[in-house]
Amino acid sequence: MSPDLKKIGFWKPLTAFDVVLHPRRWGYVFRYPISIKFEDSEWAQHPSVIRWTYSQRLHEKRLLLTFTSENTYKLLSYRWRNIANALGRLIRHSPKIEFNDIPVDVSDCTDASVPEDTFRFAKLFSDPHDLIPNPFLLKRTRRAWRSIEWENKKDSLYFRGALTGTLQSFDNSRVAACIAAKKIINSDCGLSDFPQTPPTFLGTLRSQGLCAEKDPTKTLNKHRYLLDIDGNTSSWHRFWLIGTFGCVPIRFETKWIEYWHKNIEEGKHFSYANRETLCQVVDFLRKHPEKAMSIANNASEFVRNELSPVCAQKFFEEAWLRRIH
Repeated sequence: MSPDLKKIGFWKPLTAFDVVLHPRRWGYVFRYPISIKFEDSEWAQHPSVIRWTYSQRLHEKRLLLTFTSENTYKLLSYRWRNIANALGRLIRHSPKIEFNDIPVDVSDCTDASVPEDTFRFAKLFSDPHDLIPNPFLLKRTRRAWRSIEWENKKDSLYFRGALTGTLQSFDNSRVAACIAAKKIINSDCGLSDFPQTPPTFLGTLRSQGLCAEKDPTKTLNKHRYLLDIDGNTSSWHRFWLIGTFGCVPIRFETKWIEYWHKNIEEGKHFSYANRETLCQVVDFLRKHPEKAMSIANNASEFVRNELSPVCAQKFFEEAWLRRIH
Protein backbone atom coordinates (compact mmCIF):
# COMPACT_ATOMS: atom_id res chain seq x y z
CA MET A 1 0.00 0.00 0.00
CA SER A 2 1.28 3.47 -0.89
CA PRO A 3 2.92 5.26 2.08
CA ASP A 4 0.78 8.37 1.51
CA LEU A 5 -2.37 6.34 2.19
CA LYS A 6 -3.66 6.52 5.73
CA LYS A 7 -5.87 3.90 7.34
CA ILE A 8 -8.76 5.48 9.19
CA GLY A 9 -10.52 3.84 12.06
CA PHE A 10 -14.07 2.84 12.78
CA TRP A 11 -15.03 6.25 14.20
CA LYS A 12 -13.13 8.65 11.96
CA PRO A 13 -13.54 11.50 11.23
CA LEU A 14 -16.09 11.61 14.08
CA THR A 15 -14.93 10.58 17.51
CA ALA A 16 -16.63 7.93 19.61
CA PHE A 17 -17.64 10.61 22.12
CA ASP A 18 -19.32 12.65 19.39
CA VAL A 19 -21.32 9.65 18.19
CA VAL A 20 -22.41 8.85 21.75
CA LEU A 21 -23.71 12.42 22.08
CA HIS A 22 -25.53 12.13 18.72
CA PRO A 23 -27.04 8.62 18.58
CA ARG A 24 -28.42 9.09 15.06
CA ARG A 25 -24.86 9.15 13.78
CA TRP A 26 -24.45 5.49 14.64
CA GLY A 27 -25.78 4.79 11.18
CA TYR A 28 -22.79 6.52 9.60
CA VAL A 29 -19.90 4.64 11.20
CA PHE A 30 -17.81 2.50 8.90
CA ARG A 31 -18.75 -1.03 8.01
CA TYR A 32 -15.92 -1.56 5.57
CA PRO A 33 -12.16 -0.90 5.98
CA ILE A 34 -11.03 2.34 4.36
CA SER A 35 -7.80 4.17 3.62
CA ILE A 36 -7.64 7.78 2.49
CA LYS A 37 -5.17 10.19 1.00
CA PHE A 38 -5.15 13.90 0.21
CA GLU A 39 -3.85 14.96 -3.16
CA ASP A 40 -2.99 18.31 -4.70
CA SER A 41 -3.86 17.83 -8.37
CA GLU A 42 -6.07 19.19 -11.12
CA TRP A 43 -9.00 17.66 -9.23
CA ALA A 44 -8.59 20.41 -6.62
CA GLN A 45 -10.80 22.64 -8.78
CA HIS A 46 -13.62 20.24 -7.88
CA PRO A 47 -13.04 19.85 -4.12
CA SER A 48 -16.27 17.94 -3.49
CA VAL A 49 -15.29 15.12 -5.86
CA ILE A 50 -13.85 11.99 -4.22
CA ARG A 51 -12.14 9.28 -6.26
CA TRP A 52 -12.70 5.63 -5.33
CA THR A 53 -10.33 2.70 -5.86
CA TYR A 54 -10.48 -0.96 -4.89
CA SER A 55 -8.39 -4.04 -5.62
CA GLN A 56 -8.35 -7.11 -3.41
CA ARG A 57 -4.95 -8.04 -4.85
CA LEU A 58 -3.23 -4.70 -4.34
CA HIS A 59 -4.86 -2.91 -1.43
CA GLU A 60 -5.35 -5.36 1.42
CA LYS A 61 -9.12 -5.53 0.86
CA ARG A 62 -9.51 -1.84 1.67
CA LEU A 63 -11.42 0.88 -0.16
CA LEU A 64 -9.12 3.74 -1.13
CA LEU A 65 -10.55 7.27 -1.14
CA THR A 66 -8.67 10.19 -2.68
CA PHE A 67 -9.64 13.68 -1.45
CA THR A 68 -8.45 17.12 -2.47
CA SER A 69 -10.29 18.91 0.34
CA GLU A 70 -10.11 18.54 4.11
CA ASN A 71 -13.56 20.14 4.35
CA THR A 72 -15.10 17.46 2.15
CA TYR A 73 -13.52 14.78 4.32
CA LYS A 74 -14.86 16.30 7.55
CA LEU A 75 -18.06 18.15 6.70
CA LEU A 76 -19.53 15.73 4.16
CA SER A 77 -18.47 12.56 5.93
CA TYR A 78 -22.00 11.22 6.38
CA ARG A 79 -22.42 11.32 2.59
CA TRP A 80 -19.26 9.51 1.57
CA ARG A 81 -19.67 7.06 4.45
CA ASN A 82 -22.96 5.89 2.96
CA ILE A 83 -21.31 5.45 -0.43
CA ALA A 84 -18.49 3.52 1.22
CA ASN A 85 -20.96 1.25 2.96
CA ALA A 86 -22.87 0.68 -0.30
CA LEU A 87 -19.61 -0.23 -2.02
CA GLY A 88 -18.77 -2.52 0.88
CA ARG A 89 -22.00 -4.42 0.28
CA LEU A 90 -21.14 -4.70 -3.42
CA ILE A 91 -17.63 -5.95 -2.63
CA ARG A 92 -18.90 -8.56 -0.16
CA HIS A 93 -20.75 -10.46 -2.86
CA SER A 94 -18.29 -9.56 -5.67
CA PRO A 95 -14.93 -9.73 -3.84
CA LYS A 96 -12.83 -9.89 -7.01
CA ILE A 97 -14.23 -6.65 -8.36
CA GLU A 98 -11.64 -3.97 -9.18
CA PHE A 99 -11.98 -0.28 -10.02
CA ASN A 100 -9.67 2.69 -10.10
CA ASP A 101 -10.26 6.41 -9.52
CA ILE A 102 -14.04 6.41 -10.02
CA PRO A 103 -15.10 10.03 -9.28
CA VAL A 104 -18.20 10.87 -7.23
CA ASP A 105 -19.38 14.39 -6.40
CA VAL A 106 -20.63 14.25 -2.80
CA SER A 107 -21.86 17.86 -2.68
CA ASP A 108 -25.38 19.02 -3.55
CA CYS A 109 -24.17 18.64 -7.17
CA THR A 110 -24.76 22.19 -8.36
CA ASP A 111 -21.51 22.22 -10.36
CA ALA A 112 -22.14 20.84 -13.84
CA SER A 113 -18.52 21.51 -14.82
CA VAL A 114 -17.25 18.39 -13.06
CA PRO A 115 -15.81 15.87 -15.56
CA GLU A 116 -18.43 13.94 -17.50
CA ASP A 117 -17.43 10.61 -15.95
CA THR A 118 -18.27 11.89 -12.45
CA PHE A 119 -21.20 10.28 -10.67
CA ARG A 120 -23.67 12.79 -9.22
CA PHE A 121 -26.77 12.54 -7.03
CA ALA A 122 -28.77 15.04 -9.10
CA LYS A 123 -28.43 16.96 -12.35
CA LEU A 124 -30.28 19.15 -14.82
CA PHE A 125 -31.77 17.59 -17.94
CA SER A 126 -28.96 18.84 -20.19
CA ASP A 127 -26.13 17.56 -17.97
CA PRO A 128 -24.28 14.49 -19.31
CA HIS A 129 -23.40 12.83 -16.00
CA ASP A 130 -24.53 9.44 -14.72
CA LEU A 131 -26.57 9.38 -11.52
CA ILE A 132 -26.42 7.26 -8.38
CA PRO A 133 -28.82 7.26 -5.40
CA ASN A 134 -28.34 10.10 -2.94
CA PRO A 135 -26.83 9.31 0.48
CA PHE A 136 -30.21 9.15 2.20
CA LEU A 137 -31.50 6.48 -0.16
CA LEU A 138 -28.28 4.50 0.28
CA LYS A 139 -28.79 4.24 4.03
CA ARG A 140 -29.43 0.64 4.97
CA THR A 141 -31.83 1.52 7.75
CA ARG A 142 -34.33 4.36 7.93
CA ARG A 143 -36.72 5.51 10.58
CA ALA A 144 -40.06 3.73 10.42
CA TRP A 145 -43.00 6.13 10.23
CA ARG A 146 -46.68 5.23 10.54
CA SER A 147 -48.91 7.34 8.30
CA ILE A 148 -52.07 9.00 9.60
CA GLU A 149 -55.19 7.75 7.79
CA TRP A 150 -56.35 10.01 4.95
CA GLU A 151 -59.67 10.86 6.62
CA ASN A 152 -57.79 11.97 9.75
CA LYS A 153 -55.40 14.28 7.91
CA LYS A 154 -56.12 17.99 7.59
CA ASP A 155 -57.41 19.03 4.16
CA SER A 156 -54.49 21.44 3.96
CA LEU A 157 -51.43 22.36 1.92
CA TYR A 158 -48.10 22.35 3.75
CA PHE A 159 -44.47 23.25 3.19
CA ARG A 160 -41.46 23.96 5.38
CA GLY A 161 -37.97 24.30 4.03
CA ALA A 162 -34.80 26.32 3.78
CA LEU A 163 -34.38 29.14 1.29
CA THR A 164 -31.41 27.76 -0.62
CA GLY A 165 -29.86 28.29 -4.01
CA THR A 166 -28.11 31.15 -5.76
CA LEU A 167 -31.43 32.82 -6.59
CA GLN A 168 -32.19 34.74 -3.40
CA SER A 169 -35.16 36.76 -4.61
CA PHE A 170 -38.89 36.51 -5.23
CA ASP A 171 -38.07 34.49 -8.35
CA ASN A 172 -36.89 31.60 -6.15
CA SER A 173 -39.37 28.74 -6.46
CA ARG A 174 -39.65 28.20 -2.71
CA VAL A 175 -40.42 31.88 -2.17
CA ALA A 176 -42.90 31.87 -5.06
CA ALA A 177 -44.66 28.79 -3.68
CA CYS A 178 -45.12 30.37 -0.26
CA ILE A 179 -46.52 33.53 -1.86
CA ALA A 180 -48.91 31.54 -4.07
CA ALA A 181 -50.03 29.46 -1.09
CA LYS A 182 -51.25 32.58 0.72
CA LYS A 183 -54.22 32.63 -1.67
CA ILE A 184 -55.22 29.08 -0.69
CA ILE A 185 -57.56 28.38 2.22
CA ASN A 186 -56.07 26.02 4.82
CA SER A 187 -52.46 26.36 3.73
CA ASP A 188 -49.40 26.47 5.95
CA CYS A 189 -46.35 27.20 3.82
CA GLY A 190 -43.28 29.02 5.08
CA LEU A 191 -39.51 29.27 4.91
CA SER A 192 -37.70 28.16 8.04
CA ASP A 193 -33.94 28.41 7.40
CA PHE A 194 -31.88 31.00 5.57
CA PRO A 195 -28.27 29.83 5.20
CA GLN A 196 -27.61 31.87 2.04
CA THR A 197 -30.06 34.76 2.34
CA PRO A 198 -28.85 38.40 2.50
CA PRO A 199 -30.14 40.24 5.60
CA THR A 200 -32.08 42.81 3.58
CA PHE A 201 -34.06 40.19 1.68
CA LEU A 202 -34.61 38.19 4.86
CA GLY A 203 -36.16 41.29 6.41
CA THR A 204 -38.47 41.62 3.41
CA LEU A 205 -39.55 37.98 3.73
CA ARG A 206 -40.35 38.45 7.41
CA SER A 207 -42.34 41.60 6.75
CA GLN A 208 -44.48 39.70 4.22
CA GLY A 209 -45.14 36.79 6.57
CA LEU A 210 -43.21 34.22 4.54
CA CYS A 211 -41.04 32.98 7.41
CA ALA A 212 -42.11 30.24 9.80
CA GLU A 213 -40.73 28.16 12.62
CA LYS A 214 -39.13 24.88 11.68
CA ASP A 215 -41.47 21.98 12.47
CA PRO A 216 -40.67 18.38 13.40
CA THR A 217 -40.66 15.98 10.46
CA LYS A 218 -43.80 14.27 11.75
CA THR A 219 -45.77 17.47 11.07
CA LEU A 220 -45.88 16.53 7.38
CA ASN A 221 -48.01 13.54 8.33
CA LYS A 222 -50.91 15.75 9.42
CA HIS A 223 -51.59 17.30 6.00
CA ARG A 224 -52.99 15.88 2.75
CA TYR A 225 -51.12 17.99 0.20
CA LEU A 226 -47.38 18.53 0.47
CA LEU A 227 -45.15 20.63 -1.75
CA ASP A 228 -41.97 19.13 -3.17
CA ILE A 229 -39.71 21.99 -4.30
CA ASP A 230 -36.09 22.01 -5.47
CA GLY A 231 -33.52 23.51 -3.11
CA ASN A 232 -29.88 23.83 -4.11
CA THR A 233 -30.69 20.93 -6.42
CA SER A 234 -33.40 18.32 -5.89
CA SER A 235 -35.14 18.04 -2.53
CA TRP A 236 -33.55 14.60 -1.93
CA HIS A 237 -35.72 12.64 0.49
CA ARG A 238 -38.78 14.94 0.65
CA PHE A 239 -40.71 12.86 -1.92
CA TRP A 240 -39.82 9.77 0.12
CA LEU A 241 -41.27 11.39 3.23
CA ILE A 242 -44.43 12.51 1.41
CA GLY A 243 -45.02 9.02 0.08
CA THR A 244 -44.20 7.42 3.41
CA PHE A 245 -46.80 9.60 5.12
CA GLY A 246 -49.47 8.80 2.51
CA CYS A 247 -49.87 12.37 1.24
CA VAL A 248 -50.20 13.89 -2.24
CA PRO A 249 -46.87 15.16 -3.60
CA ILE A 250 -47.24 18.44 -5.49
CA ARG A 251 -43.99 18.93 -7.37
CA PHE A 252 -43.58 22.68 -7.71
CA GLU A 253 -41.47 23.97 -10.63
CA THR A 254 -39.06 21.06 -10.26
CA LYS A 255 -36.11 21.04 -12.68
CA TRP A 256 -33.48 18.85 -11.04
CA ILE A 257 -33.41 15.14 -11.84
CA GLU A 258 -32.55 12.13 -9.68
CA TYR A 259 -32.15 8.60 -11.01
CA TRP A 260 -35.68 7.51 -10.07
CA HIS A 261 -37.57 10.50 -11.49
CA LYS A 262 -37.97 8.82 -14.88
CA ASN A 263 -40.20 6.22 -13.22
CA ILE A 264 -42.85 8.56 -11.79
CA GLU A 265 -45.78 9.92 -13.79
CA GLU A 266 -47.67 13.17 -13.38
CA GLY A 267 -51.27 12.47 -12.46
CA LYS A 268 -50.39 9.02 -11.15
CA HIS A 269 -47.63 9.51 -8.57
CA PHE A 270 -47.74 13.31 -8.17
CA SER A 271 -49.40 16.53 -9.27
CA TYR A 272 -47.38 19.31 -10.87
CA ALA A 273 -47.84 23.02 -10.21
CA ASN A 274 -46.14 26.34 -10.79
CA ARG A 275 -46.70 29.79 -9.30
CA GLU A 276 -49.59 30.46 -11.69
CA THR A 277 -51.38 27.11 -11.29
CA LEU A 278 -50.91 26.11 -7.64
CA CYS A 279 -54.34 27.39 -6.56
CA GLN A 280 -56.09 25.49 -9.36
CA VAL A 281 -54.16 22.27 -8.67
CA VAL A 282 -55.08 22.25 -4.97
CA ASP A 283 -58.68 23.17 -5.81
CA PHE A 284 -58.89 20.26 -8.26
CA LEU A 285 -57.54 17.79 -5.71
CA ARG A 286 -60.04 18.97 -3.12
CA LYS A 287 -62.95 18.65 -5.55
CA HIS A 288 -61.81 15.18 -6.64
CA PRO A 289 -60.87 13.39 -3.40
CA GLU A 290 -60.83 9.98 -5.08
CA LYS A 291 -58.14 11.23 -7.48
CA ALA A 292 -56.16 12.77 -4.64
CA MET A 293 -56.31 9.52 -2.66
CA SER A 294 -55.23 7.55 -5.73
CA ILE A 295 -52.17 9.76 -6.22
CA ALA A 296 -51.30 9.50 -2.53
CA ASN A 297 -51.64 5.70 -2.61
CA ASN A 298 -49.55 5.40 -5.78
CA ALA A 299 -46.84 7.63 -4.32
CA SER A 300 -46.76 5.49 -1.18
CA GLU A 301 -46.52 2.29 -3.20
CA PHE A 302 -43.72 3.75 -5.32
CA VAL A 303 -41.75 4.76 -2.24
CA ARG A 304 -42.16 1.32 -0.67
CA ASN A 305 -41.24 -0.60 -3.81
CA GLU A 306 -38.87 1.61 -5.79
CA LEU A 307 -37.12 3.72 -3.15
CA SER A 308 -36.49 0.99 -0.61
CA PRO A 309 -32.90 0.42 0.59
CA VAL A 310 -32.78 -2.82 -1.42
CA CYS A 311 -33.84 -1.11 -4.67
CA ALA A 312 -31.49 1.83 -4.13
CA GLN A 313 -28.59 -0.56 -3.50
CA LYS A 314 -29.48 -2.53 -6.63
CA PHE A 315 -29.48 0.58 -8.83
CA PHE A 316 -26.23 1.78 -7.26
CA GLU A 317 -24.51 -1.52 -7.97
CA GLU A 318 -25.80 -1.67 -11.54
CA ALA A 319 -24.58 1.87 -12.24
CA TRP A 320 -21.16 1.13 -10.70
CA LEU A 321 -20.73 -2.14 -12.58
CA ARG A 322 -21.67 -0.52 -15.90
CA ARG A 323 -18.92 2.01 -15.32
CA ILE A 324 -16.14 -0.50 -14.71
CA HIS A 325 -17.10 -3.16 -17.29
